[in-house]
Amino acid sequence: MRSPNESAPGNSAGPQESAARAFRFAARIAEVRRLLSLIRRDSHGLKDLFLTEQEKRDCGGRIDFLNSRMQSLAFYTLENLKNYQLYGWKKLSETEEENGDGIKSDL
Repeated sequence: MRSPNESAPGNSAGPQESAARAFRFAARIAEVRRLLSLIRRDSHGLKDLFLTEQEKRDCGGRIDFLNSRMQSLAFYTLENLKNYQLYGWKKLSETEEENGDGIKSDL
């Protein structure tokens, strides 16, 4: 006859291990719930950052215009960085070697 601490044949986890796993799982659930309640509490302060539907209508196309400008700004910034990586860094390093200061002088 097996003792209560021994595992059943084919079951690698005994009752203590099963209880420990269940406890760890419950602790993770409790932690997730705690984090969600903190997020919910802190998010109420963010309500003022978002526009209501009426405020969006009052602004007309200005929000859409600003949004499109920000998207194009991000796109062209990334394109410029890509081009600078491909071509500009080489010129900068050559200029730095010539002048010793990294500043290109066209004079």
